[in-house]
Amino acid sequence: MIVLYIEYYLFSDNNYESRIQKSSCNRKMFSILGLLAEAKDPLRISDIAKALNYNRSTVFNIAYTLTDLGILEKKGQNKFYFGTQLYVLNRVSPWI
Repeated sequence: MIVLYIEYYLFSDNNYESRIQKSSCNRKMFSILGLLAEAKDPLRISDIAKALNYNRSTVFNIAYTLTDLGILEKKGQNKFYFGTQLYVLNRVSPWI
């Protein structure tokens, strides 16, 4: 499901500039997911932004989009960690 969503998101239009912008956003999204994978504890938006040198607003938008999709969940004082939907996707994937 997530792979199809990402492919649709990346390749849904023919506008080159739009695809570059979407590609940059996806790189940032995967950087955030990678940072969370390496973290021992849930992270705040400000922690993520500082570690990756991204604007807080960018991290906020990506984190809340991933939360809406169930990929991330919030804990306590806006700390983010991997959500249950990510584990569900992992369990049903025939390639992992």
